[in-house]
Amino acid sequence: MTSSLRSLNDIAHGEHICCIYHSDMQRRAVLSSFLSQGLKRNERVLYLADGYSRQAVLDFLVDLDPNVVARLASGEVNLVMAKEVLDNGNGPAHPVKVLGLLRAEAERAKAEGFAALRAAGEMTWALGNGSDAGRLVELEKLLNDFFPESNCLGLCLYDRRRFPPETL
Repeated sequence: MTSSLRSLNDIAHGEHICCIYHSDMQRRAVLSSFLSQGLKRNERVLYLADGYSRQAVLDFLVDLDPNVVARLASGEVNLVMAKEVLDNGNGPAHPVKVLGLLRAEAERAKAEGFAALRAAGEMTWALGNGSDAGRLVELEKLLNDFFPESNCLGLCLYDRRRFPPETL
């Protein structure tokens, strides 16, 4: 019996998928596979982290690749903490701001000779203090329009422990 589910290895430039996980071990496994694959393929790697401290994310990335500090310095890997970049002081960021970040990073990756931009993002930033499914629907629509026209591939990460079932 064949499965209609695609693996992370099947994702091509111009596509994005969503992953709903329910443990830190699952998040690490999916991210490790997705990010490692990008580094092997000469893709700039962008990780939009949320819900973890910068040090915890750096520790994870070093576990993934001991050369990550050099890769961060060279721009091959870009770690973006959602609160540092997306927070406008008035609650969670607007999806258009996230799309602007992706566009800028994709253009920069292309200009610097990378095969593509490989972006992974924790989606908890969109919750703010509530469970605004409308913000997520708007972002997914923007991403569905953006990715096919871009030299970028993406992974949206949803923590089942943080999102209400009706939102997921």
